[in-house]
Amino acid sequence: MYANYTHTKGRIKVIGYSESPATEFGVSSVKVKSRKEFEKGIKTSADRKEIKLSPIIKGWDYSKLNEDDYKLFLEYVSDEKWKQAFMLHNYLKLSNEKYCCTRHIVKLKKGIKNYANNIGR
Repeated sequence: MYANYTHTKGRIKVIGYSESPATEFGVSSVKVKSRKEFEKGIKTSADRKEIKLSPIIKGWDYSKLNEDDYKLFLEYVSDEKWKQAFMLHNYLKLSNEKYCCTRHIVKLKKGIKNYANNIGR
């Protein structure tokens, strides 16, 4: 199950849940074990549900990243081709989150740095 959300001012607004990740522009998804477990941390107001972003940040699955893709990531990052780097991350499904915009640049750089540290570069 996936929780689908949008990001605004450091918080996310839960849009809904689905069996597959969202495909709409501007909507991100994260894989969750259950709706009930995910909603434990959600603050409910009269018209919206919000949760702080930090509880759902997940690490990358480095087993899906090979040496050629790593080199391609390094090229994209050094040339600041963020859209291509996000598309590669999403294509390889390195994490449960879809990368789409500038707020993901830090996560992308951190993921690449952690990969380099894990393989001894």
